[in-house]
Amino acid sequence: GVSYFSNSVFGGVKANVRKVLNYSSLAYTAEDVAAFTGFELVTNSAYVFASSSGSGDGMSETSPASFEDAMKKAAEKNASIMLLDDITLSDFSEPKHGMPVTVFARSGASVTVSGKYTFGGKTVFDGIILMGDGILNAVDGKAVINENCNVAGDFTIVGSADIGIGKFESVTEAKDVQIRGGEVKSIVGADENVLVEVFGGTVGRVRTAEKDCDVFTFTISGGTVEELVLNNVKDSFRLNIYGGTVGKYSASGKNARGSAVVSGDVNLGEVADITDISNDCVYFVSDDGNGGG
Repeated sequence: GVSYFSNSVFGGVKANVRKVLNYSSLAYTAEDVAAFTGFELVTNSAYVFASSSGSGDGMSETSPASFEDAMKKAAEKNASIMLLDDITLSDFSEPKHGMPVTVFARSGASVTVSGKYTFGGKTVFDGIILMGDGILNAVDGKAVINENCNVAGDFTIVGSADIGIGKFESVTEAKDVQIRGGEVKSIVGADENVLVEVFGGTVGRVRTAEKDCDVFTFTISGGTVEELVLNNVKDSFRLNIYGGTVGKYSASGKNARGSAVVSGDVNLGEVADITDISNDCVYFVSDDGNGGG
């Protein structure tokens, strides 16, 4: 393919060559990028560099910013953060951000959290060591912990999360949760619409809500859930059981009638009497897949 790293177009472009626009959002606005047309892929390669002693503008490794300033610039400019060394954060709050911010680490740098880390939007931790014993507050955002991280702490999560690795005591007030790996002792939904998806890993108990919730959607295609509890679902629920293992289905309080799509022979236990069940066969595909689907 051909990449364009500025507004200068490199030669050798042919009609059958994949055209890629690689730009930095630190230098170009969305309006600038929109002026370039005909590209099959547009990628943003903007990084803000951060370090424990940083006091610079974050535009290069030799002028790193503090993590707080780097997060502000990344949130404002739709950039990623490159962490150059170990940092410690105490009761840290991100600024609000509508686009995801990814925090990368150079040479296995660590983030140690004490107190509460409050997310201002969707933030992805990629390749970092996450340490401490704090609360990850993602009520107004989403905590994404990729599989290539190392979680060496005792954390609880509030709000939305996508977990690929690590051991977590709980996810409470859950709105939008994906479990791809690791271990979570319990997930308790929020009081409105709740989505929980399990693709791998181990979950102790999934409970729709502490008191009640409006709509609950649960999907499992891998991993293990020890118990799923429907508790006072007011409007409707949907269960998609494509794989994995749920040890027990339970119901408490007053639940609306719901539906389930199951693959294979699934015993819904106490939930069966309030569920319209249909059987479906689901195949999972990917470009590089070579398994049985």
